[in-house]
Amino acid sequence: MKKLTMIIPCLNERGVLPAYYREMKRIRKELPVWMELLFVDDGSRDGTDSYIKKLAEKDPEVQYLLLTRNFGKEAAMYAGFCQADGDYIGVMDADLQDPPSLLPRMLRLLEEGKCDCVAVRREDREGEGFIRSLLSGGFYHLYNALTGMSLPEGTRDYRLMTREVKQAVTRVKDRTRFTKGLFEWLGFRVIYLPCRNTPRRKGKTKWSLHALYRYALDGIMCGLEELPFPSLFSGTLLILTAVARGLAGAFGAGHMGEKPSGSKKPGDFTWLLLLSDGLKHFTLGFQTLLLFNTYKETRRRPVYILRESSLQKKQTSPR
Repeated sequence: MKKLTMIIPCLNERGVLPAYYREMKRIRKELPVWMELLFVDDGSRDGTDSYIKKLAEKDPEVQYLLLTRNFGKEAAMYAGFCQADGDYIGVMDADLQDPPSLLPRMLRLLEEGKCDCVAVRREDREGEGFIRSLLSGGFYHLYNALTGMSLPEGTRDYRLMTREVKQAVTRVKDRTRFTKGLFEWLGFRVIYLPCRNTPRRKGKTKWSLHALYRYALDGIMCGLEELPFPSLFSGTLLILTAVARGLAGAFGAGHMGEKPSGSKKPGDFTWLLLLSDGLKHFTLGFQTLLLFNTYKETRRRPVYILRESSLQKKQTSPR
């Protein structure tokens, strides 16, 4: 019997884990494979690690990885990829916003050989704030424009893949990671399944607007294949704007029978100065971010550090 390893990154999910575990126990009875749950605790402080360990003691199909601290969701997923050994590998959140009911259909598409990876994307953002929805949609358009990728809007981390795709993911040793975009970069055949947005059962999202902003910058940095030269673009834009304003002023003064004075009022070019300053600050910030990410990569620190793992303690076997 083939084995499916589901990677579940967790950060302070103690409140929702009992419901998640019950749902996964129910759904795995519908699967034609042996499903192993690999929980990755990313430095939780609410007892998530203790609960996961208790589950592993009573259920041979539960495994866990405990990280020494909070390294971030991307690092937790990478830790799971490095340790997972199933014929098929899956990733999903524990908050039940990723519907487990899709698993049989996702697995069927893989077994039929129609693709190498099956991913889920939200087709709506019902229940989500307007600002968050607007910024999220804008990110996908910006990401695709800057990187040349075709990452569908609303893509979730929830997906199933073959062992070959998992091995390709672990070969990418980047410290700053954006796994959604990485799957597009790898070039394997991906099928996206739509699903409705599902609110969290319990707890609060770990993604504040500030955290999402930093994550978006990391995603763009990871996806860039060539430097977009923002300073060159902004400089060209400013030169063209200045020339256009100068010609417009000269043309207008000539029609009025006046000598071109270059400026009618002191405030005429205030907007241009603000635009110039904004573009210079953006350019400087962008270049600094590129340098900092280069610095992080050259340090070669590990993406994650394990504190404890059940994989060294017991050997599981298909039911």
